[in-house]
Amino acid sequence: MWPINIVALAFSVMSRNSLQQGNIDGARRLGRNAMVLSVVSILGGIAIITAAIVLNWGCKRHTYKRKWTSWEMGLFGFLMVR
Repeated sequence: MWPINIVALAFSVMSRNSLQQGNIDGARRLGRNAMVLSVVSILGGIAIITAAIVLNWGCKRHTYKRKWTSWEMGLFGFLMVR
């Protein structure tokens, strides 16, 4: 979830700037916001990937049985379950 990551990066840069200026309370607040946004983004990405995997594997795939040609039966006939 890249838009949230960009906002978290902006908060972390503002936190660093606040710390360099001596504003420790502001730096902690901004750093906490950056951390929360990063965690939300990571968990959201994991949720999206998990949902995509579940939906992809959960759907029925329509497969069809292809008829074997005579030369395929000669080559691979021993693999056929009888």
